[in-house]
Amino acid sequence: MTSFAIGIWIFEQTGRSTSLALTGVFALVPTLVVTLFSGVIVDRSSRKRLMILGDSVAGLSTISLMLLFLSGNLEIWHLYVANAINMPFDSLQGLAYRSSLSTMVSKEQYGRVSGMTTLTWYGGNILSPVLAALVYQSSGLFGVFLVDVVTFVVAVATVGFSPVPQPRSEPTSQTVPIRRQLADGFRYIWDRPPLRALLVIACLWSLFHDATPDVAMVLGRTGNDETALAAVSAASGVGGVIAALLVSALGLPRRRMITYGVSMVAAGLGKSAFGFGRSVSAWVPTQGYTSANFPLLLSAQQSIVMAKVDPAFQGRYFAAFRVVLGSVSLIAQSLKGPIGDFILEPAMADGGLLAPYLGSVFGTGVGAGFALQYSILGFGMVGVGVFSLAWRRVRDIESTLPDHDQYSGDV
Repeated sequence: MTSFAIGIWIFEQTGRSTSLALTGVFALVPTLVVTLFSGVIVDRSSRKRLMILGDSVAGLSTISLMLLFLSGNLEIWHLYVANAINMPFDSLQGLAYRSSLSTMVSKEQYGRVSGMTTLTWYGGNILSPVLAALVYQSSGLFGVFLVDVVTFVVAVATVGFSPVPQPRSEPTSQTVPIRRQLADGFRYIWDRPPLRALLVIACLWSLFHDATPDVAMVLGRTGNDETALAAVSAASGVGGVIAALLVSALGLPRRRMITYGVSMVAAGLGKSAFGFGRSVSAWVPTQGYTSANFPLLLSAQQSIVMAKVDPAFQGRYFAAFRVVLGSVSLIAQSLKGPIGDFILEPAMADGGLLAPYLGSVFGTGVGAGFALQYSILGFGMVGVGVFSLAWRRVRDIESTLPDHDQYSGDV
């Protein structure tokens, strides 16, 4: 709810996609630095305590923003600073959470538990935008902040009373200096060509996906209508929840990497179609369809990693993976605002350079350039999916890379 409301508030204050993108940029830079150490910390420390720490810092961050808002001193740069402080701890919490999953269930259930993790995210996406829009209209950011603080208290209490198994630690994990373990995750990926190839595909996907200006496009084309943005976000949640429920109940198809590639192609087509739409009635079904592919995509990728990487090593693996992926995302988010604001939006304005050629497809005026940007990037995502299906090193990872409990040498 807070992220949704803050996005609306920033766009209302500035009207620029770049201002929205900067919230991600300021969050990513310190997160990437901290993530270098997070993997080692997660593998050496109590994962339950790390999850509580991450949620606690996020709650304190929201309280600080609420006090600034109540005093009339909240400015956009405060949100950038809050993100820069909050997101590294959020990353630590996420690493501890993800690394704990494989210790809770048997290997045969990895696909289903991966579906459940996507279910939690998309489940929140159904109610949070609708509630955020209603609360924002009635009481502004203060009401949203207040709800956020309450949910953090519930989250910390839930984790506090839940058993979180700690995996066996490596004999050398406590004796080898942390500085030498920082590169372990990168070495683990580099020494296994199939995991290297999977990381390449994930980076290409992130480059296109994270540069899509979804909030700016919807708000730009609807005159800052937060209810329209809420409807689109809720559609994303509904599509994601339905797919995640199916994955949780039925599991994944036997060839998980085929599922991974096909889902990327399907999601990319949905993203492109979303850019062609000009109204909520067109955006809602396409967004629901697009999001229905992400639980399949993410669950397939995560279940493969859970099976291939030793649970005692997963903190360092996920940290290395996130550092590389986050660096690519930083590039994408740094570029998406300026590309939309200063190149494509002027080009698709009335009388703009591209308006005579593409105006009949995307329309003209505010938001048309963002729509063009959205569709182009969607087709790029389709290309990544096709590439993953054609690249044998990625497509055959399940047969060429042994599971962690069968691993006996370099691959």
